[in-house]
Amino acid sequence: ESTYEGIELSWTKVDGADHYVVYRYNQYEELETYRVENTKESMVDKFARVGETYRYEIVATKMYDHIAYSTSYYDRQKIEVTRTMEYPVLYASATPKSGVTMTISWQSYDGAASYEIWYRLEGEEDFTLLKTAGRTQTSTSHTGLTAGTRYSYKVVAKDSSGNIIAVSEIKKNVPLATPQFTSAESTDEGIVLTWTKVSGGDRYIIYRYNQYDEVEFYSAAITETSFVDKYVQVGETYRYEIRSGKEFGIGDLAYSSPASEQVEVTRTMEYPVLYASATPKSGVTMTISWQSYEGAASYEIWYRLDGEDFTILKTAGRTQTSTSHTGLTAGTRYSYKVVAKDSSGNILAVSEIKKNVPLATPQFTSAESTDEGIVLTWTKVSGGDRYIIYRYNQYDEVEFYSAAITETSFVDKNVQTGEPYRYEIVSSKSFGVGEIGYISKASESVEVIG
Repeated sequence: ESTYEGIELSWTKVDGADHYVVYRYNQYEELETYRVENTKESMVDKFARVGETYRYEIVATKMYDHIAYSTSYYDRQKIEVTRTMEYPVLYASATPKSGVTMTISWQSYDGAASYEIWYRLEGEEDFTLLKTAGRTQTSTSHTGLTAGTRYSYKVVAKDSSGNIIAVSEIKKNVPLATPQFTSAESTDEGIVLTWTKVSGGDRYIIYRYNQYDEVEFYSAAITETSFVDKYVQVGETYRYEIRSGKEFGIGDLAYSSPASEQVEVTRTMEYPVLYASATPKSGVTMTISWQSYEGAASYEIWYRLDGEDFTILKTAGRTQTSTSHTGLTAGTRYSYKVVAKDSSGNILAVSEIKKNVPLATPQFTSAESTDEGIVLTWTKVSGGDRYIIYRYNQYDEVEFYSAAITETSFVDKNVQTGEPYRYEIVSSKSFGVGEIGYISKASESVEVIG
């Protein structure tokens, strides 16, 4: 039901569930938001707008060994609610005037003798009176706010007897300041970016654009005021922008500052570029190849496991253009450089290569229906830190996946008797927060009747 606080939802308790996920859809049947931390059988959607109609879906969920088991798709139901208020709506708005000031404005209301402006910091129970304005006043300011906080405001129109005749409803974020780049330069490690510190946020978000003005990379978990982009190619030009950001808890909407001015950096090196490549030859072997360079008498091939110093792998003669690096470990990442030298040992040109040693593809060894559900087992793959299982429906769409499996078996309990299910599996590894993980090729799929 719709209440003054928002839309209040309640549901029946489900035995065995440890939390509930609430999905909210708009009038176009698009998923607008969801909350996953509900451990009770009720919640209030405070972010529903007056006059708007929403559809909600509730799913009971239980976590077991990092795997989420949820209400069957066929058992889920939706309800529709329109956000209303007890009193007529007084149209009002809140607009950031500066970093720590909010201007609250409202339309005059017929018969109003005064207006009360109330505020509440998100998470607090009660509203506090900010100001009482006269019948002709239509705006006021709220000063001394903190960037990155969120407020609820209400403007209450009263008649000469003190009776409420209309009420506004406003929720507004106090904006975060925009960080600005202070330096952007190419180094041997990659492109190093630094920027100004912004208070109120809990992270910085960097976007990297390619030559087509498309975002090709971003990192959203940076807490310092510097970042090294190691995934750049010599001779290529990159553009970056940065925002400050803040998240308001699991299931709540995060928000960010406006984007900074962009900086453009070309990846350069001290020496001319020697064109080279590294190609996986087999699971634990890398083939390093390079173009011959005019005047070169020898080529030094160096390698480095990420985070370590370079070690020389081999010195090749003037006519050699490839070599192999053997005994590698699947799921590791190497940097290589090939250095061309003249007959006096002077450096003429240098390559730069970064390459992942690929993970092997796991393969299913059994797939069978049991009283517990569909039991899957597969071959062990070294080098990864998890397995990802995908389940497809009859329309070849992924309807379920689990990405946190560390064992070589899994029981899918959320299946219907007599229904066909198709699975495939990949091995995976992540290289830390803000870095790009990678996965193996997908296994051959298996089909099982539940």
